[in-house]
Amino acid sequence: MKTNRARRTVPLLLALAAASLTVAGAPTATAAAPPRCHGHAATIVGTNASEYLAGTPGRDVIVARGGNDRIRAGGGNDLVCAGKGADLLWGGPGNDRLYGQGDRVFADQGGPGIAGDTLRGGPGDDVLDAGFYAKGDTGNFPNTIAYDEARTKVEVLLGGDTWVATGEGRDRIVPTGRLTLVGSAFADRLDASRVQGDVKVVGAAGSDRIRTGAGDDEVFTEGESVDHAVGDTDQVWTNDGSDTVSSYTGSDTLLLGDGPDFALTASGDPVTVQGGNGGDQINAIVHQVDGLVLDGGTGNNTVVLDATDVDHQLTLDRRQGTLTAETLEAVVRRFTSYDLTGGSAWTYRGADLPDLVVALSAGGPIQMFTLGGNDELWGSAFDDLLDGGAGTDEAHPAGGTDTCVSIEVGVCD
Repeated sequence: MKTNRARRTVPLLLALAAASLTVAGAPTATAAAPPRCHGHAATIVGTNASEYLAGTPGRDVIVARGGNDRIRAGGGNDLVCAGKGADLLWGGPGNDRLYGQGDRVFADQGGPGIAGDTLRGGPGDDVLDAGFYAKGDTGNFPNTIAYDEARTKVEVLLGGDTWVATGEGRDRIVPTGRLTLVGSAFADRLDASRVQGDVKVVGAAGSDRIRTGAGDDEVFTEGESVDHAVGDTDQVWTNDGSDTVSSYTGSDTLLLGDGPDFALTASGDPVTVQGGNGGDQINAIVHQVDGLVLDGGTGNNTVVLDATDVDHQLTLDRRQGTLTAETLEAVVRRFTSYDLTGGSAWTYRGADLPDLVVALSAGGPIQMFTLGGNDELWGSAFDDLLDGGAGTDEAHPAGGTDTCVSIEVGVCD
C-alpha cells in the first residue's frame, strides 16, 4: 500500500513543478513605447487636454497629442508634433521642425469653422508645417505662420516649388491650403503672388511690400484692427480673384488687380487706392487732410465716403474727379455709384453719364446736380435739392422738405 501511494505522489509533484516553471517563465507585460514624431521617439509627451509644454535647452522631441496646446520648444534643434487642436508653437533658437498636424472643427458664436495652428519658428533654419485644415471650410484662414516676434525684417516667398522665409534664418514653409502670413515689425517683403489658392497677409508694423496671387485674398497692411495699427508706408499689389485690402493708418498705396475687389482705408494720412479691371468697391473714411486718391479703375465701381469727421461743406464733382472741402482736397474718380455718409452738408455734381448717388446716411442736407443719363438719386433725412438734368431720372427722398427738378420717376415733398 505504501508503494502505491508513493507511486501516485511522484507524478503529482512533477506536475506541480512543471506548472511552477510554466508560470515563472511566462512573459511579463512591457511598458508602452513612447509616441514618435516623424520617426523619432518623444522626449516630452502631452495629453489630450489643453496644456502648456516647455522644452529644454537641448534637443527635444515633443508630442503634444490632443487639446489646444501652447508649446515652447526652447533651445536646440527641436522636433514638435502638435497633434489635433488649435495649437500655438514656438521653435526658439535652433534649426527646428514644427508640425501643427490636424485642426479641430469648432462652433463659435453660432457658426462652424476651423480652429487652426499658429507657428513661430524663431532664430534658425526651421521647417514650418501647419498641417491641412479639415475639409469643407472655405470661410476663414485657419493656419498661421507668424513672424511678429522676429527681431529683424523678413522676406517671405510663397508659391511654386519654393516656399521660403529669410530673416532670422532660412525657413522652409510647407504649403497647407488656406494660410495666414503675419509679418514682422520691420520693413518686410511678403510675396504670395505665385500662390494659386487663397492667402491672408497681415503686414503688422513697418513699411511693407505685399503681393498676392490669383486667389480670393485678404490683406491687412498694419494689423487686423484699428487698435493694432501703426502708421507707416506700405505698398500692396493684388492679382486676380476677389480680394479684400484694409489700410488703417499710414500713407499706403493699394493697387488692386483684376476681379471685383474691396478696399478699405481709414488712415488719416494720404492714401492711394487704385482699382483694376472689374467692379470694385472702395470704402474710405475721409479726414480733413489733403492727398487722398481713390481711383476705381475700369468697370462699374462703387465708392463709399464716410465724412463723419469733416465739419465743413463737401463738394463731390464727378466730371472733375475731385472731393473738396475747406480743409480737404482729394481725388475721387472713375466711379459709377456714390454712397455718402456723415459730413455737415454735401453738393454732388454729376457727369453726362448715369449717376447712382445714395445720401441716406449723410450728416446734413445734399444738393445733387446730374446731367445726361438715367440717374438714380437717393436723398438724405434733411431738406435736399435733387436735380436730375437730362434723361429719365429717378428720385427717392428720405425725409425733410425736398425739392425735385427734372425728375421723371418719384415725388418730392
